Amino acid sequence: MKELQKQPIGYKKKLNVISLILSAFFFKKKISVNVHLISVRMGERVSMEGNNTDALAQRSGLVPTANIKHRQKYARIFFFLPAADVNECKVYKLEGASRLCMHTCINIPGSYRCSCPSGYRLFGDGKSCEDIDECVLSLHNCSTGTMCVNTGGGFQCVNSECPKPSGNVSYVKTSPFQCERTPCPMDSRSCHYAPKTISFHYLPLPSNLVTPTVLFRMATASAPGRPGPDSLRFGIVGGNSRGHFVMQRSDRQTGELILVQSLQGPQTIQVEVDMSEYLGRSFQAKHVSKITIFVSAYEF
Repeated sequence: MKELQKQPIGYKKKLNVISLILSAFFFKKKISVNVHLISVRMGERVSMEGNNTDALAQRSGLVPTANIKHRQKYARIFFFLPAADVNECKVYKLEGASRLCMHTCINIPGSYRCSCPSGYRLFGDGKSCEDIDECVLSLHNCSTGTMCVNTGGGFQCVNSECPKPSGNVSYVKTSPFQCERTPCPMDSRSCHYAPKTISFHYLPLPSNLVTPTVLFRMATASAPGRPGPDSLRFGIVGGNSRGHFVMQRSDRQTGELILVQSLQGPQTIQVEVDMSEYLGRSFQAKHVSKITIFVSAYEF
């Protein structure tokens, strides 16, 4: 018997070899044997005819065997059912192996392919998903006066506005993402304690980011010829999800905003932090950073 052909990659055997035994009695008169074989793989019906089992065996490429006692001859015919497709997407998921695809695995005959959600494209390895930067590629619809901020799988149109004037306190926009307080009257204590600068920051994050993770740093810088503060105080002063963050000093002049509790997307979170400068025991200035976090629906 010829060695059985191995199934192709991505398939498994569905059924063992099936053998059919055909018999014909030899009398004075020869018997005509008609055998119909169904080609399962190709879907074609093949007809083979012979005057006896010997002819049938020869034409079929089979070697008949004789049973003298019953004066019968047998022809054994082998055929195979098509190999069953292995659903790699389900197998790897059940076996707890590493994921075949970063996002969605789609089974196809003999193999599989990966796909990514809207706003992402398939990376060169055919498995990973890469975010499409709509802002850089000008695929956004942000109007004039707003800024495009790329996020995981999309974008946001933002408008960083300075606070409206209040009493002796007013601000002027010095960059798309920063406002500075105008000079205060000498006798205005409220103006002096108002933030000297207000900056705006936009951070895209994936869902369920491993914690703790440093998200943001703020530091002081001294003007040339002027002594810098000898102490700094950092804190979280506003936002809608303070329980997920802590603010702490990392060195003498730097504070860090740390994510200590994972965030599940999609959602948008604001957190406001400040840095107060002191010279000796005298308050010098305060700086505020308003951070908006866009949490993606996906973990990549």
